[in-house]
Amino acid sequence: MNKICVSKPGKLYFMGEYGVVSGKSHAIIFPTTWKLQVSIEESDEFLIESSQWPCVIHYDFNHLEDSSNLSKWERSLLFMKRYAKELGLEIPTHHILIQSELDQSIHHKWGLGSSGAFSVAMIEALSTLLGIPQSPLSLYKLAVLSQLQDMDHTSFGDIACSAYETPILYKMVHRQWLKSHLLTPISTMLTIKWPNLVIEPIAFTPIPLMVVHTSISADSNSLVKQAFESIPSHFLDSLMKSIDDITLAALKALQSNDLASLDTCIRSHHQIYQVIDSFIKGSILPAILLELFKDASKYGIAGKCSGAGGGDNLLFLTPNQESIQPFISHITSKYPIISSHIIGVIS
Repeated sequence: MNKICVSKPGKLYFMGEYGVVSGKSHAIIFPTTWKLQVSIEESDEFLIESSQWPCVIHYDFNHLEDSSNLSKWERSLLFMKRYAKELGLEIPTHHILIQSELDQSIHHKWGLGSSGAFSVAMIEALSTLLGIPQSPLSLYKLAVLSQLQDMDHTSFGDIACSAYETPILYKMVHRQWLKSHLLTPISTMLTIKWPNLVIEPIAFTPIPLMVVHTSISADSNSLVKQAFESIPSHFLDSLMKSIDDITLAALKALQSNDLASLDTCIRSHHQIYQVIDSFIKGSILPAILLELFKDASKYGIAGKCSGAGGGDNLLFLTPNQESIQPFISHITSKYPIISSHIIGVIS
C-alpha cells in the first residue's frame, strides 16, 4: 500500500459566534491556508505519532474500547473501527503521523480549529485506507459522529469548514435530533437528511481584514457554557436572533463587496459580545482585549472577536490602511498578524 497523505485547513469564525452553537443562527467561517496533515502507511504494529508529541505511541487497535476519557485520536479510530465493521471491512495494521501548521508549539495553538481539522483529516485518511471515497458532506457527517461527546457546547462549524475547504455559510444540525439518532447505523446517517443543517460555500471578493493573534489561549466550550447558563432564556433567544440577522446581513455585504455595511455588521456583533460578556464578568472581553478595541476605535476601526472571545484572535476591518498606519504599527509591534493565512482575506 502506498503512503496516504491527507491535509485539511483550520478555520476562522468571521460572523455568527454563540448564535451558531445555539442552533438558531448561521455563521460565516473562513478556512486557513495553514493545514494539518495525517499520513498513514502499513506497519507491523499499530503506531501513532505527532510533531507535537514527545514520543511515538504504541496502541492496541483491536482492543480499543469506548470510555469517557478517550482522546480525539482514539475516538476517531474507535469510530472508524465501528464503521469498518458495519461495512464488513477491517482496518489493517498501520502507522499514523500527524503534522500540523495550526499549532505554534505543544503548549500553544493559534485558535484556528486544529481539533476539527484533525478529525476530518483522520476520517478521510482512514476512509482512503479502506477504499471508501467520501464527499465533503459525508466527511463532515462522519467527523461529527466521531466526536459526539463534544456536542453540547460546540456547533461543529470547524469540522464543516475543514471538510469543505472553502468559506462557508453554516448552520448546525438540530442537536436533539442528533442525540436521538445515536444508535442509528452510520451508513444510514450518511444517506438521510440532517434537519436544520446548512453548509453552503460562498464566493466573494477578499476583504481587508487584519487578523490579530492575541497569544492568549481561550477555552471556547467553557465560555459558551457560562454564557448559556448565565443569560435568561428569553433574552438569550433574542440575542441569538440578533446574531443571525447580523450574520445574514454580513453575508449580503460580503457578496456585494459592501464594506460600509460590513463595518456596521462587525460593530453590531461586537456590541452583542459586550452584552454577553456583561453576564459572565469579563471572561469574553478581558482588559487586554478591551484596550485593543479602544485603540482601534480612536481610528474609527470596526473590530470584533473571532470565536468565543477571551483571547485567541481578533478581527479588524481595515479598508483605508494609509490613514491608520499608527494603529497598524502599534499592533504589529506587539502581536502576530495572521491575515495572510486566512482564505477570503487580504492583508
